[in-house]
Amino acid sequence: MEISAQHTARTLLVIIILVALLSPSLQSCTLNVQAPFPKLFGGRLGASSLDQIDYDSNYLVAVGSTSDISMSGTAYTAQYQRPIIIAYTSPNFIYAWGKVFDIANQAFYGVEINRHGTKVVASTSSNNLRYLIIFDIISGNILKTISLMTIDNDNKFQRKILLLDTDNILLGDQKNIYKIVPSSPSLLSTAYFTPSNYQTIGLQHSNGETYLHIFSFDHVQSKCLVSLLYTDTFFVIHQQVVECTLSGDYGNFQMGYFRKNGNEDQIAFQQGTKFFRIYTAVSLLAVFTQSFSMMYDAANPILVARALKCSSIDLFFSLMYGTYSSDSNRVFVAEVDFVTVKITYRRFLQPSSNIYFGVIYDFDKFFILASEVFVSRSSTQSFSLQNSMAHGIIYSSTSSCQQNDIINYPVATLTSNPSAFTIINEPISFTTFSAAVASISSVNIDETVFEGKYASSCSISTTLGPDYYMNLASIQTVSTTVNYFVEEITKVVTITQFTAAKMSGVTDDPVYQYSLQSFAGPPGSVIINPLTGALTVDTNALGVGTHSVVLQGKLQDCQIITATFHLIGQQNTPPVYGGIASLYFPSIILAQEDSCIQPFPTIYDPDSGQIIQVELLNPPSFVEFTDILKSGIAIEPTLSNPPGIYTIQIDLYDGFENTTYSLEVHITPSPSPISPIMVTNQGPPFFTSPLSEITLKQDELTAFTLPSIIDPDGDKFIINVALGEAKLFAEYGNGSFIFDLSNLIKGGQYRIKIELKDDNVSPQTNIYYLEVNVKGGISSTQIMKIANLTLISLKLLKATREGQVRLYFTGAPYYSLPFLASALNETDFFLTLNGLSPLNFTFLYDKDKISNQGYIILQINFENAASISLYDDPLDFIQIQPKENISIEGASCNFSIPKSTLSSIDLPNQQTSSSIKLIQRMSDIASSVQIAMIPSSIVINFFIQAAINQIWNMLNDISLMMNLPLIAIAIPGIASPVMSLILQFIYLDLLQTDKWLVPKEDEGQGLNYYFEQQGFKSVNILFNLGSTLIYTFGLIGLYLIYLFSICLAKRFALYLEKRLFWGTTIRFIIQQFQPMLISALINMQYLEFSSMMKMGSSVYTITILVVLVIAVVAIALGNIGQGIKGQWVTITLAKWAILSVTLVYLRDYPSIQLLLLTTLLLLSQCLLLLSKPSPSPLENHLSLFNELMTSAYLYTLFTLTDFMGRNQVKEGCGIVLLGVVVGTIGVNIAKVLVQVGGNIKCKKKGVSKVVKMNPSDVTAVTENSINADVFVEQYPKLKVAKLAAIVSKQVKLSHKKVRY
Repeated sequence: MEISAQHTARTLLVIIILVALLSPSLQSCTLNVQAPFPKLFGGRLGASSLDQIDYDSNYLVAVGSTSDISMSGTAYTAQYQRPIIIAYTSPNFIYAWGKVFDIANQAFYGVEINRHGTKVVASTSSNNLRYLIIFDIISGNILKTISLMTIDNDNKFQRKILLLDTDNILLGDQKNIYKIVPSSPSLLSTAYFTPSNYQTIGLQHSNGETYLHIFSFDHVQSKCLVSLLYTDTFFVIHQQVVECTLSGDYGNFQMGYFRKNGNEDQIAFQQGTKFFRIYTAVSLLAVFTQSFSMMYDAANPILVARALKCSSIDLFFSLMYGTYSSDSNRVFVAEVDFVTVKITYRRFLQPSSNIYFGVIYDFDKFFILASEVFVSRSSTQSFSLQNSMAHGIIYSSTSSCQQNDIINYPVATLTSNPSAFTIINEPISFTTFSAAVASISSVNIDETVFEGKYASSCSISTTLGPDYYMNLASIQTVSTTVNYFVEEITKVVTITQFTAAKMSGVTDDPVYQYSLQSFAGPPGSVIINPLTGALTVDTNALGVGTHSVVLQGKLQDCQIITATFHLIGQQNTPPVYGGIASLYFPSIILAQEDSCIQPFPTIYDPDSGQIIQVELLNPPSFVEFTDILKSGIAIEPTLSNPPGIYTIQIDLYDGFENTTYSLEVHITPSPSPISPIMVTNQGPPFFTSPLSEITLKQDELTAFTLPSIIDPDGDKFIINVALGEAKLFAEYGNGSFIFDLSNLIKGGQYRIKIELKDDNVSPQTNIYYLEVNVKGGISSTQIMKIANLTLISLKLLKATREGQVRLYFTGAPYYSLPFLASALNETDFFLTLNGLSPLNFTFLYDKDKISNQGYIILQINFENAASISLYDDPLDFIQIQPKENISIEGASCNFSIPKSTLSSIDLPNQQTSSSIKLIQRMSDIASSVQIAMIPSSIVINFFIQAAINQIWNMLNDISLMMNLPLIAIAIPGIASPVMSLILQFIYLDLLQTDKWLVPKEDEGQGLNYYFEQQGFKSVNILFNLGSTLIYTFGLIGLYLIYLFSICLAKRFALYLEKRLFWGTTIRFIIQQFQPMLISALINMQYLEFSSMMKMGSSVYTITILVVLVIAVVAIALGNIGQGIKGQWVTITLAKWAILSVTLVYLRDYPSIQLLLLTTLLLLSQCLLLLSKPSPSPLENHLSLFNELMTSAYLYTLFTLTDFMGRNQVKEGCGIVLLGVVVGTIGVNIAKVLVQVGGNIKCKKKGVSKVVKMNPSDVTAVTENSINADVFVEQYPKLKVAKLAAIVSKQVKLSHKKVRY
C-alpha cells in the first residue's frame, strides 16, 4: 500500500510538471533569434548603401545601391553600382521583397509611399536621364517606368518626390518642379520654376493633397522660402520668407505637417535647432489666414536634423544626429514644446559615424539610415559585417539588438522670435515638358545574401511558437489624449482592456500583464496597474506640458501589443462671467413688494470638460435662482424684509478654484399706493400653522394638504404655487399637493414657492417655501428601461394672437415624427392656462410641417380671448403636460414621453373670434388686391403715371406710423393686424412669396412676437424680405442685360442707361429702404456661415447695408448747397434709418423707444414748419398732418405702457389707436383721389404742349417728392428735366436744355 501511494504521488508530480511545461508561461515562451533591427543590407563581394527611407503603418521601404553582384543571384556579372529597393512588412518588419536594376553607376536617392500605402515610387540620382519607377507595395511588381531629363542630380538628404492619389508624380530638382502623369507620360506636362536665386529643397502636401508646400533656399541671402500652392493648378496662395542658414547638401533641413481639422493645419520645418511653424486657417469663402512663430536653442548645439514629426500644433519631435553635452556621434530625439517654450533632448542607441536620413513616427520610435562596416551592440560589444564590407543599415529604437541606452538631458529653454517671417510675392513661371515610358532590366534581390546572417551576434528574445492567441487588439473606446490640471495632484486614467481571441484547442482565456514600455517624463510620475492597465499620473510632478506614454500588454504566450496615450498638462483657469470687468455686478435698487430678475452673463471657462457649480453664499430669504440652470436670480423683497443694503454673493466653482461675485441690493421702503380713496389693509393672508419639511421615499405616491389660511381683513385671497424643479414629480390643485415619485430619476432637496396674495385694492403678499426632501434614486432596472427608449421632450413656440401655438417634438429624428404625431391625440395631454385652468384645444396635423420642421399646431379655444395677456404684469401663459407616461412602439424604434415632461410659453393678447374672422376677411381682400395690383399698376402707370406716383408718395408718408407696432407694447384689438396689412402695400410685398417661395431650411423664430406679427418672422434676411428679394434679383438682372447690351445693342443700352441708374434704382432703394434696412439690421446680429442658406443671407445682409449707405451718401452729395429743401429726401431717409435702428436694437426697451421716436418726430415737425419743402401748400399741410397723427399714435401708445400702471380701459385705447390709423389713411386716400381727379380734369381741358421753366421751378417741384424720377434733375449729367410726378405725359419741355 505504501509503494502504491508513493507511485501515485510520483505520477501526479510528473503530470503537473508536464502540464506546466506544455502550458504557455511568462518565463518559458521565448527564444533568441536575430533581432529585426538593425537591418543589415550588404554582402561579401562589394559595398552596399541605403540612401533614403519611407514608412507608413504597414511597410518600411528603403532605397540605395549595391556593387555586390551576388545580390542579383547570377543575373548580373559586371561589377558596378546598381540601384536597389527593399521593403519590409510591419509589425515584425519581415523582409517582403527587393529588386536590383541594371543601370550602371546609379542609385535610388528618392522614395515615396503614397497616402493609402498601396504604391511606392523610386527615383534615380542621375541628372542626364532620371528614371521614376512605380511599384505595387505588396507584391513589388513594377507598374510603370518613366524617364525624363532634369537639370541636376538628386539629393538623398532631401525629400523632393511625391506620389499622389491620382498616381501623378511631383518631382523637384534644383530649379524645377515637374508634374508627371504616368498614364500619359508622353503628353505635355507642367513644370513650375522656382523663383530666381532660390533652390528647391523639399516638397510636401497637405493631408488631403489639396495643397502643395514647396520649400526653397536662397544661399546668397540665407533665406528659406515657403510657398503654399494648389496641388492641381500650381496657383500660389501664400509665400513667406524667413532667415535660415544651410550649407553643403542641405541635410540640416527637415519639414513636417500637422492637420488640426478640415480647415486648419500647420506647416513646420527646422534648420538644425531652429524650429519654424506656419499655422493656416481656411474659411468657407476660401479666405486664407496665417500666423507664424519660430523658436531656437540659443546654446546652438552641434546637431544635424534628420527627421521631423508634428505630434500636435504645439508639440514637435525632431530626430537629430551629432554632439550634445559630452556625447558625440549619437542619435537624439528633441522634444519641442511651443506652449512651455522648452526643449528636451533624449539620447538613443549606440554611437555611429555615418548617419543619414531618417523617419520618426512617435516620440521614441524612429528609423534612421547609416553606412558602417561594424555595429556596436553596447559600449563594450560590437560585431563586424560580412568581409568588413560597407553595408546599408537601418537603425531603430524598437526591436533592436543594440542597447537603447536612453538618457534624458535637463530641459532647456528656447528663445522665441514671432516676427521672423515676412510675407512676400516672388514671381514664378511655368513651362511644359514631356516624359517617356521606359523599360529597365531588373531582378529580384537574393535576400539570402544578407538576411539571417547575424543570428548569433545580433540576437533578441522573441515569442516561442506556436502562438496561443490571435487577433490581438488595443483599440481604446476612450480618448487616448488625456488633459489634466496640475492642481489635480493625482489623476487616474482608466483604459479599455486589451483583447485577444483564443486559438483552436486553447482553454485558458487571454490575460494581459500591463507595464510601462516607454515614457520620457520624470521617473515614478506615471505608474501602471499590472492587472487593469490603469495609469496613475502624478500631475504635480509632470507639470505643464505634453507627454507620451506607451502602455504595453503582454499575454501568456509572450505576444506583446501596445497603446499610446498623450498626457497634456495645463494650469487651471477659474471660471468667470463674461462681460463683467470686476467681481461686482451693478447695484440694484428695489422697493419692498417689488420684484426683479437679475440674469447672469454666460460663464466663460477655457478649461474644457469641467462642470461649473453656481451657488449663492448665505443669500437673503427673498433671493433664489430663477431656474435649474441657475442662469439668474429672482429678487422679491417683502414687507418683512427691512430696508437696507443686502450683499448677494454668487460663487462659481470648477472643482479646483472659486470665483466669487458680489451684488448689492438696496431695498427701499414700499411706496404708499396712489389712490384717491383711502384703502385699509392690515396685512397679507397667512397660514395658521408653519410649513414643515416633507420627506419622501422612492416609488411613493403621497398627498399633502396646505394648512388653513386667514386674512386679517377677511379679504379673499389667491394662492400662487411655483413648483420649480419639483414639477418633475409634484402636482398642485385646490390646496393640496400630489407627489408621484415613480418616474423620478434622482433624489435630492427641492423647494416649492407658495405665494398668498389678498384681493385688495392695495394688495399684500406673504411668501412661504415648502421644503421637500426626496430620498433614494431610480433602480437599475428602471434605468435600463429608459435607456432602451427614445425620450421625447415637448417645446411650445410661436404663439399667435389667433390662438395657435406650435408644439415641437424634440429628441426623435424627423423621419419618425409623422408616425409619432399620428399616434398622439388631444386626450393624451393637459393644456392649462397659467398652470391652473384647463383649456380645450385641437391638434392641427400637417404632414409636411411635422416631417420637415418637426411640429404640429395647437388650436386653442379661449372662453374670454380678449382678456388673455391684456396686461403685461405678468403675461398669461399656457403649459402642456402628458396626463400619463406615454409609450409608443414603432417598427424600428420606441418612444417615451414621461409624465414629468412639460413646456410653457407666454401668450400675446388674443383676438376674439369675430376679430379673427374680420382680420381673415381683410387679409383675403388684401391678397386679392395684391394680385390685381400687379397688372393694374402697369396699366395705370401707362395711362395715369401721376396717379401711381401720388399713391407711392402717400404710402411713403405714412410708412413711419405703420412701423410703430414693432414697439414691444401689446395693442388690443385689430389695430396692429390692420397696420401689418397696410405695411405689405407700403413695402410692395405684392408677390405673396410666402406661398410659393418656401426654402427647405426652417425659418426659425423672429426677434420677438411683435416683429413676427409685422412680417419679420425670422432673423434670416432671405425669409424676411419676401417680394423685395425678387425685386432685387430683377434689378440685378436688368443691370446684367445692360452690361451685355453695351456690346450687342448700344441703342438699347442707352435706353436702359437713361431709365435704369437714377430712375428705377433710386425709386427702388427709396421705396424698399425700410424693409431692407430693418431686415439687414436683424440679420447683422446673427451672421452665420454654417450652411449655404445662412452664408448667403450673411453676404446679402452686408451687401444691402453697404448699398444703402452708398445710396444715402450719393443722394446727399447730389443736393449739396440746396438747403433743407434740397436735402429733404436725405432727411427722410435719415429719419427712417434712425427709426429702424431704434426698433431693432432697442426692442427690449419700449419706453426708451417711445421717448426717442417722440423727439425724432418733434424735430421732423419743426423742420417741416420752417422749410416748407414742397411748393404745394396742400403737400406741406398733409405732411404735417401725418407727422402729428404719428405723434398722436405714440401718445396713445404711452397709455399702454407699464409706466401708466394697470390701464382699466386698455381695450378703449386700442380702439383709439385704430381710429388714428384709419383716420390718417382716410385723409391720405382722399388727398390722392382729389389730385388724381384734378389731373384727369386738366387732361380733358387740354394744356399747352410746351412748358417753359427756369431751374428754380424744376428744383421747387422736385424737392418734396420721394419718387426716384426726381433725381434726374438733381444730377448735372442728365440735362433734361423730368416732371413725371407732377405733369402728365402730354406736357413736354422746350427744346432748350435746362442747365443748373
